[in-house]
Amino acid sequence: DHDVKAFLSVDRDAVRARAKKLGESSEVRSLALAGVPIAIKDNMCIAGTHTTCGSKILDCRHSGHFPGFGSYQPPYTATAVQRLHDAGAIVIGKTNLDEFAMGSSTENSAFGPTRNPWDTTRAPGGSSGGSAAAVAAGMSATALGSDTGGSIRQPASFCGDRWKGLSQSASSAPGSPRLSIRSAGLRSTKIATTGNVRKVSATARQSTSSAGN
Repeated sequence: DHDVKAFLSVDRDAVRARAKKLGESSEVRSLALAGVPIAIKDNMCIAGTHTTCGSKILDCRHSGHFPGFGSYQPPYTATAVQRLHDAGAIVIGKTNLDEFAMGSSTENSAFGPTRNPWDTTRAPGGSSGGSAAAVAAGMSATALGSDTGGSIRQPASFCGDRWKGLSQSASSAPGSPRLSIRSAGLRSTKIATTGNVRKVSATARQSTSSAGN
């Protein structure tokens, strides 16, 4: 990921431990997404995991405020992420994005830009460009992003036709809690994978509140 910079964080030890636990589970064959690696856009919360939203505002080490505190670690996990975890998916890391998902190129992250894996002189689109680049580069089988005005669909176009982007409504794929008012969606290298992830993450006719709503 040195050239593409799709990920902001990867916990390799946690990924290995999760894979080992799934491999030893007697229920693994019944899990719809057992062992499927998935990347999560870093505006979606995972309990105890650093969440930046592509900004240094949430990291007290950079802001100078509240000395002694570190970066923000939410006490809860977003609904869509939790459902994927319960179905056996393995979260491999948090992906880059335009700061607070306000952008369309993933060049405006406080931690540096993400590059298009097909041509690293070009942008991957945004604001879910980290998730798009991770899938297009083969780093992850699928990834979650968020979309209000094209933040999943536009990176799908920028990163080529190897992968499929799907933007869903807030009620069909609840992302709460997350740190921006957007709909959760996904991207995968195969339509079948996209379908399986959607089945797990979506709940028709269920309304779930999101941060700020």
